[in-house]
Parts: sequence; C-alpha cells; structure tokens
Amino acid sequence: MKQELYTIICAALLSMNCHAQIGKSAGFFSSLGLNSDKVTITESNSSYEEDSGMTTFNVECHETGDYHISLWMLPTTLKNGNSTIYHVSVNGNIVEEISSDKANWQSLQLKNTVTLNEGSNEVCIFTDSPEIPRVEFVRFAKDAAGAEISSTIYDNYLSRAEAGQLADYKPDYTKRDKLTNSVGNPAPFIKANQYFKYSFLTLYHFEAGQKVTVSSKSAADHFIELFSTEYGKSSWKVASQQNDDSFTAEMNVEITETGYYFLKSKTATRGKGSVITLDVNGICYEKIPIYNLTLEFEQPADGNVYATLADSECDPLVTVQGGENGKTIMINDDGTTRYKELQLRINTSYFEQQYDMPTSSMDITSYSSYVPEGNATFISRLLLEGDLSEARKLINGIINDYSGIENITTVSEDNSSVIYDIAGRKTGNPTQGLYIINGNKVVIKDK
Repeated sequence: MKQELYTIICAALLSMNCHAQIGKSAGFFSSLGLNSDKVTITESNSSYEEDSGMTTFNVECHETGDYHISLWMLPTTLKNGNSTIYHVSVNGNIVEEISSDKANWQSLQLKNTVTLNEGSNEVCIFTDSPEIPRVEFVRFAKDAAGAEISSTIYDNYLSRAEAGQLADYKPDYTKRDKLTNSVGNPAPFIKANQYFKYSFLTLYHFEAGQKVTVSSKSAADHFIELFSTEYGKSSWKVASQQNDDSFTAEMNVEITETGYYFLKSKTATRGKGSVITLDVNGICYEKIPIYNLTLEFEQPADGNVYATLADSECDPLVTVQGGENGKTIMINDDGTTRYKELQLRINTSYFEQQYDMPTSSMDITSYSSYVPEGNATFISRLLLEGDLSEARKLINGIINDYSGIENITTVSEDNSSVIYDIAGRKTGNPTQGLYIINGNKVVIKDK
C-alpha cells in the first residue's frame, strides 16, 4: 500500500472557495493540550487511496524513544455483527490493529508502544472501506497513564443528549442597528455569544454509480443529509417519519460523481438534542449525539462576495443551506488562506463566497466531540471592502464589540490563581486563549 498520503483539497475551486478543508492544523491540537516537550502534532489530514480510507497525523518528535499512543475516535461496527478493523501504521510500518464493539466516540489505546524518531513522524489510521476513520486526535506519552484520554466530558454530553437535556443553551441576541454594508446591500447578520454543540458528522468516499443506503433511528424528529465536499455539488436530504415511539429515516441514492461526501444528522427542532443510530451500507453507528442550531437568514446571489465567520476559542463548524429544500451546499471548518491573512484565531471558521444561488440558513456545530460545547461571535453577510488592514480592523472591531468578553488581561508566568481551560480542565500553564480564572472569563494574550 502506498504510504504517500494526500491532503484533500477541493480541486477546481479557487483558493478562497476551498471550504471543505478535511484536517486540522497544529493550533487545534495545542488548544486541546495535546502537545508536550517531547511530541508536537503539526497537522492531520484525511484521504482515500487504494480502496482504503485513512486519517494521518504528522508528528514532530523531540526525543527518540518508545511511546504509548491513545486515539480519540469514532469506530464503527458492521451490520453482520463484526467490528470494523482499523490498521495503525507508524512511518509506513503497520504496528497494530484496533477495533471496538462500541460504535461511539471513545478512547482506544494501542496495546504496545511504538518507536518515534527524533524529527518528523507519520501516524496513519486506515480501514479497507469507503469510511474515512473519524479520529479527532492522538495522544503520546512515555508512560501508559500519561497517554490516557478521559471521556468524562463527552460521556456527560452523551448522557444529556440521550435524556433530551441539551436544550439549555444561553439565548443568543442580535444587534442590528450598529453596522451596515454599502448602500443597496443587505446588512450583516450578527449573533453574539452564540452557543453551539456537537452533532453527528462523518466523512466517506464514494464512486460514481455507487448505490448508498442510509437508515436512521432516533427518539427525536430529525434529518439525515449526504453532501459533496465541493460547493454546490450533489446533496441529498431526508426527513424522518414517526414510527411508533421513535422516528426513522431512510435515504437511497446513486452517487453521481466520484469524491468525498459528508454524512450529517441533526434534530428537526432548533435547540433540541437527542441521539441517533445509523446504518450506512452496513456500517453502523450507535447512539451518537445530534443537535440543531440553525440560524435562518438569507444571503443573496447578487454577484457580491460575502464573508462568514464564527469566532471562538472552541472549534465551530459551519454548514450553509440553500437551493431546493434547504439542502447543504457548503461546509467550512477552519478557514482558508485568507483566514490566515486576516490573522484570525486558529479554530475560527471563516470563508468567503460569491453565491450562485440564494441561501436560506446556516448551521453551527462543534467539530470536536471531545469539547462538544462552546460559544462564538457569528458574523455573516459581511462585505469586506478595502485592503487587508481595513478588513482586519473591521472584523476585529465587530468581534470586540459583540463578544461580551470583558476584563481582557495578560496573565504573567508567576500567576498563582487556579485556572481552567474552556473544557473545564484545570491547567497550570495557560497559553494564549480564553480561560476561567477565579470564576471570571479572561483572555490571555501573548506573553
């Protein structure tokens, strides 16, 4: 099997339109506290090659040695009762096979240590199916206990979702009177302190002509969607129907173009959470949380390029609905090249688009199941006029005005306060970002 792995980029789209970035950069792993003085995760990428779906992590090791590895992942089971087998390779050599009889998010630790060399290393998780392994992150340590990944936060979130208790988000509010676009263009759409939550989303690779059947079951009314990673390409959406004491849905489609497709589910009611069980051509997921945070507003197809961003210390993911039946036409996680030029935070969802069809709504969810809840300043329908410096001033001004964050301060190295990160974990060495210190929300700037 080839070990050359390819980052998925939406070919045939201009750089500012490459929304389906499938992978994470170093900042995401740093925000989860995964990097240490011995190992730094620099990026992850997902791809499909030689009939295998794979997720790859590029790792910079600062000290050659044997390491324990744990994976935070969503393994699947099979309709025939077996578990999906995942192969783990390190620097091109398969070191272990892993599986689980639980088709839900969990921590899986390799039984044996693996050798990492000083410098660049590559850890790949792959399986012989159209499924792209949903591995959110990996943790490395010289001792087994240090590599352990706690599932406490996710387990709590899952329990609340199963009990239908996720509808406790803080009410958002909209300021409409302080900002306008150019004369004749619609005003920006802004939501301040907008809460968002994790909802099921995963990735597949399908061939043209392939028939795909997706069936689902949940205690809540819901939608299932399958859509291309490329803007405006194939998209299917099915609403559930009540069947006794549950809601079920079934989607039967024939793939029109070979490529990557996201499978997504959400509840039919905004602010309502539940869990869902799915079967995708015999590949099964069991009781995964779903949620709905749909923001309904229109973006015109008027020839203008509009910017959208969800600014957060967590990791928001935005999907855009439009066209027939409000199908998903676009997805964005961490932004594009221009997001870097505008000096936005690493986990901010950012994109610019000239729409060729009117849009009806956008969904905000959390990419991360490990940190499944967060809040953001959401800005859309924003015309960026002028040079980059002016665009930066405009965006930063909106974020500062609408975020509700007060008492911005710098915490020194010798600060002895008890500090918690955004996931509620106690930390003694905060880096740049948002923390809770002595019960107050504090932004730590560069030291």
